[in-house]
Amino acid sequence: MKRIRRWLWLYQALATSGVLLLAASVVAQNPDGEPSELPTAQAELARRYEKLEATAARLAELSDASDPGRAQQLREAIRVGREQDIQTRFDSIVKLLEEERLAAAGRNQQELARQLEVLLEVLLAKPTDRRNDTEQEMLRKYARDIGRLIRAQRSLRARTQTAPKPAELAPQQQEICDKAGEVEKDLAPKPEDSQGSESSNAQDSSEASPESSKSSDPAEDGGKSQSSPGSEGNPSEGGQSPQPPGEKSPTEQAAERVASAKQRMQQAKQKLEADERQQASTEQTAAQRELEQAKDELERRLRQIREEEMQRTLLQLAARFRQMLEAQQQILAETQALHTTYGSQPDRELEIKSAGLAERERRLTRNADRAMLLLREDGTSVAFPEALGQIRDDMDDTTQRLIDAKVDHVTQALEQDIIDGLQEAVEAMEKAAENLANRQQQQQQGGQPGGQPPEEDLVDKLAELKLIRSLQLRINRRTEELADLIERGEVPAAEVQPLLARLAERQAKVATAARELHSGRND
Repeated sequence: MKRIRRWLWLYQALATSGVLLLAASVVAQNPDGEPSELPTAQAELARRYEKLEATAARLAELSDASDPGRAQQLREAIRVGREQDIQTRFDSIVKLLEEERLAAAGRNQQELARQLEVLLEVLLAKPTDRRNDTEQEMLRKYARDIGRLIRAQRSLRARTQTAPKPAELAPQQQEICDKAGEVEKDLAPKPEDSQGSESSNAQDSSEASPESSKSSDPAEDGGKSQSSPGSEGNPSEGGQSPQPPGEKSPTEQAAERVASAKQRMQQAKQKLEADERQQASTEQTAAQRELEQAKDELERRLRQIREEEMQRTLLQLAARFRQMLEAQQQILAETQALHTTYGSQPDRELEIKSAGLAERERRLTRNADRAMLLLREDGTSVAFPEALGQIRDDMDDTTQRLIDAKVDHVTQALEQDIIDGLQEAVEAMEKAAENLANRQQQQQQGGQPGGQPPEEDLVDKLAELKLIRSLQLRINRRTEELADLIERGEVPAAEVQPLLARLAERQAKVATAARELHSGRND
């Protein structure tokens, strides 16, 4: 019952975040209300956000034991909110509204709405909790145990065919049979598994109960029903696909195979004791075949878990890159507008507005860092970490130039390169997710081949090769652009030198990535 209440509290927190996001967007889009009323409304939103953060912290504490993945997700949401300094932005907007600086308040509210969207994405994502990791560890252990049984049975079958006295091998067959019984016992469903299933069903029913959906607020409905990129293709908690009614789990199917193998081993033992060499060998072959099929069942599930993780990661990255792309396009448009209005002449208002763009660019850099973390955790891609690293470097350069109020063609070219890189990243992630979904569908229709599941790459080699080509083309284009700027005298050569040095570093890194892709370093 306590667990159900915890999930109800979580639902309320999600709903609150949905209401908060909608309210912030409405205020941002409707700055024409009575100025005297806006500070009060904004202060109320600030209070509700503070309450949401406190609720999330309390939920994380309560969920540590029963659902560590959810607890970690809530703490991540708190961290993201504090990293983006959302509470301070709320307070600054209240102050701006009190001073009736509505235009500045509106801009800050729009940025706040974008920050809250990021926070809502974190809250609504399905957590990859430790249960998924635990399942993989257990499946690998079971597969190793069955693999040892297969090797032992294969060796005994070979000796059966050549042994002078087959009856002497009967005790060894019994020993293998006993070990198979131990593996079967390990694979058999545990009582706590069925209890966990009942608890999950209770949880689902509680979330769907009238008490959990009393409010008719459309924002609350939107907050609850909105799906996040991380939850698509992953209908169950922890990435574990639910079993259709009446269908046995992979471990249950493997347990049945091992039980059947054990029966064959018993029969083989009896044949050995009777010195019936050929019949014993036939039973041993059948036992080995049952064990191999049991191992295939477990490896099929391991492959499924890996694909679910890949799908989740790809969709998360695509969503993050798309959001960064939209923000960067807006920054470029505003940079161009500032250059058109002020040119390259020093101006106090230009410095203020350019500093605002620099802060937004800095936040994009932090988003790039989080995306880089996802790629590094996966560890199978060579070109994408390098591409994202170059995008991040461009963001750093752009941030510094905007701090210096440099909104010229060099800054705009950097911003355009960031946009091009993000567009390629979005397309690559979406294409990879589509290919993975197609592959999963084909496997379901045509059956899953047996054997050891390969450690599949997040992005295939062809996509990596295309990305390396794009990186090289961008280096070529940047080199030509800088050369043209120097020739036309638009930018001093001394200012371009650091950018050329950075290009040289990139050229070396692209060459390294190409070599690693060719040699299959991450295979």
